[in-house]
Amino acid sequence: ASLDGFGVPIAASPASDEFGSAVAYDGAQFLVTWTRNQDAYGSRVTRTEYDGTLTVLLDNWQGHRLNSPNDVVVKSDGSIWFTDPVFGILGYYEGYMATPEVGQHVYRIDGETGEATIVADDVLGPNGLCFAPGESMLYVVESRGVPHRKILAYDVTANGRELRHKRVVIDAEEPRAIAKAVVANPHKARQLTGQIANLFGDDRAQRRKF
Repeated sequence: ASLDGFGVPIAASPASDEFGSAVAYDGAQFLVTWTRNQDAYGSRVTRTEYDGTLTVLLDNWQGHRLNSPNDVVVKSDGSIWFTDPVFGILGYYEGYMATPEVGQHVYRIDGETGEATIVADDVLGPNGLCFAPGESMLYVVESRGVPHRKILAYDVTANGRELRHKRVVIDAEEPRAIAKAVVANPHKARQLTGQIANLFGDDRAQRRKF
């Protein structure tokens, strides 16, 4: 199906608070969603095939419901990486209120076995994420960083299965999905100098570091 007159395909219908999405190398679409106390969907990560077939990849962690899966990215080896903050269950503004049953983590789902693992449990409010070109680093937005939100970087190790050497790339007030929009495409940074200055202030050292 598509939006009449625009040729824009519909990714999911009916939709249930779909938030992050990514397209795999084989063209399949991955969605992270959450819905609490409203229907049977719950919080989950799904894969949607070309023909509309939907497969639930993960809807719990060791028997406990996920919080509110936020963003997702697919690595070239087929693994699925996603963030699971509590934003969507703290009130009714973004979803339906619920008590968190697990911590706020970054997860990896193996593309071959379907096994899920926690790759980062030290991010305060994990939000947007993306791999650097070459996939040797993963960038994660820390939306509840103190005193400011941050963009963090991790080295991808253990044959692409683990994260190590956490460090701060940007310490600023309002990064959200800027990591996905700019860090994933360094050439964009040159085109967006004005926007970066507005987002991160007038600190030239910060801009050079970015």
